[in-house]
Order: sequence, then C-alpha cells, then structure tokens
Amino acid sequence: ESLVQTAPEIEREEVTRAENIVINQNSFRRRTPARTARWNKENTKLFYKALRTFGPNLTNMNLMLKHLTRRQLRDKLRLEEKTNPHLVEYCIKNRLKIGE
Repeated sequence: ESLVQTAPEIEREEVTRAENIVINQNSFRRRTPARTARWNKENTKLFYKALRTFGPNLTNMNLMLKHLTRRQLRDKLRLEEKTNPHLVEYCIKNRLKIGE
C-alpha cells in the first residue's frame, strides 16, 4: 500500500486555480492606509479641545473625533508633545468638564 494519498478532485481544482497567485513576504504584511490628509487648523483646534476634555485618553478622544482613527490621534499627540510640549501639558493639567 502506498504512503502517498491522492487528494479528492475538488482540492486539485483549487490548487490549479491558485497557481496563478503570487505569494511572497508582502502577502502577509499589514496594509497601512495611504497617507492621510494633513491636519488643518480646525482639526487641530478640535484635537486640543478633546485633549483638554479627555486628557491623553485616545479612546475617549476618538469618540469626539470620529472622523479620525485612533492611530492618527496617537501620531498627532506624539507630534504635538515634541513641537508644543507646553501646550499639551497645559491642556492635560487644565482639564475641561465634559460639555463645556
């Protein structure tokens, strides 16, 4: 008796159709979205208002800024911490009450 077992016809057809597909290391990488639009003044003001309201809690900030992803907010926070650390610190220390 042979140790090699033959696959059913259905599996052979799937393999035949899959031969035209190229698989390489890029097939398994995470796809990042295309570069997003730059932050305009209005979005930056909304970001700082959300920062004053919720602090650096990105999940809550994302509830206020639904059109932005959590990653965009994280990147903006990191950028602002480098470029305007005094303003970020002020917003975190002088929090607004929700609804103001």
